[in-house]
Amino acid sequence: MSIFDKLNEDTDLFILKINAFRPEQISEDYQELLQNYITPSRGYITPSARGVRIDDVEIDTLRYIITECFRCNEEQKYQAIIVTIYKIFEKYQDLDLVQEAKDELSNYLSIGSTVDSVDMTFLDESIGDYTNNFFYIIEISIGANKILKYGKTNSLPRLRFAQIKNAIKENYKKFHISIKPLILAYYNDIAEFEDMVKVSLSEHNIGSSNYKFAGASETFSLKDKDKVLDILNTSVGNLSKTEKLEILYDEMS
Repeated sequence: MSIFDKLNEDTDLFILKINAFRPEQISEDYQELLQNYITPSRGYITPSARGVRIDDVEIDTLRYIITECFRCNEEQKYQAIIVTIYKIFEKYQDLDLVQEAKDELSNYLSIGSTVDSVDMTFLDESIGDYTNNFFYIIEISIGANKILKYGKTNSLPRLRFAQIKNAIKENYKKFHISIKPLILAYYNDIAEFEDMVKVSLSEHNIGSSNYKFAGASETFSLKDKDKVLDILNTSVGNLSKTEKLEILYDEMS
């Protein structure tokens, strides 16, 4: 076993403890955790969500600690996972749902600190002779969470996507990160098209995700994917008849 493997031992133990948790018959160790649970009292948690006990903690706070809080340690995430599983069983009394929760939530501890090395040379072929004025939508995986991001770039798409990945990595060092291109398009006045999309998203109350990295203001939830696709189609229809937006790559439709 390497020294790096030893650093993962605590994570492996927490995953075993999550799988061993039986909310229908809670053992003494888990009872103590649940009785004494309070959310972290640290600056990286919203003030109103700090130091909150189990009966008062909001599910959105637990979700944030487990899925998005890159400064929360493994023990804090583990405790929040146990509390979440307990609340799920308390509400539904369904052991199949408990197992589903264990399988899903354990991923947030076992992701590891890696970045996918995806070969995107296929994009070079898609863009042909174009060198700027690109509009894109990409799917970003941060740990087990997926969000979408739109934007414009006058750089080659592969370079821009690498920059985005590095920006995410700066804030989310403990999470597996990958980027998948969904749409790549060319338009002569790409700033005009992006502004059109941005206004439409705001009008449809589609806001950015809770992630924090350079460019995160242009992100949105995966659940809004179909709405955004409709907005894109409408925006394309509103463009000048003399200047057509050219779709270079499409994996979103």
